[in-house]
Amino acid sequence: MAIRPLSHDFSPFEQLGFDDEPVGVKFEYLLPKTILRLSEPMAMCEMVREAQTRDTPFYMDESNEDCMGRGAMGMMPDDPSWAEAGLIGERMGIFSDAGANMRCMRHYTTFSRGAVRYVVFARLSALEFEPDLLIFSGPMSQCEVILRAMAYSTGEMFESKATPVFQCSWLYSYPN
Repeated sequence: MAIRPLSHDFSPFEQLGFDDEPVGVKFEYLLPKTILRLSEPMAMCEMVREAQTRDTPFYMDESNEDCMGRGAMGMMPDDPSWAEAGLIGERMGIFSDAGANMRCMRHYTTFSRGAVRYVVFARLSALEFEPDLLIFSGPMSQCEVILRAMAYSTGEMFESKATPVFQCSWLYSYPN
């Protein structure tokens, strides 16, 4: 399936006056043919800020994500035993030992291996595709409007989760 053109009207979000423009994200299996690849490597969490500075959409793939975002996207090698052994967090001083890091890992969500091969980003004013996810950042007084609107007609609960590391898991793939 190719990236579908934008069909929703997101102009009401412009009225909220966010200083940092919301960013649309699309998870793709097929190569986005009309969108350019991000040229420099960076962490996936940094790509939201990058999208806010660009006039055109871009996509990332496994080779130009240089942190653990590719793990949340299911782009890691078949045997990431070094990560599953808890070595990253212990080595970086984030956890007291590898065991604490391994226990934290049971909470993460990820996409199935190989299901997502490309991730497309665009700020709201440059959005040309139907996003799977919209990311808002700003003062709580502005973001609260979005949170309240999510439950306005359904009464559904919204939930925030986090761990000391691997925030890309919570930002992009929860719920997957």
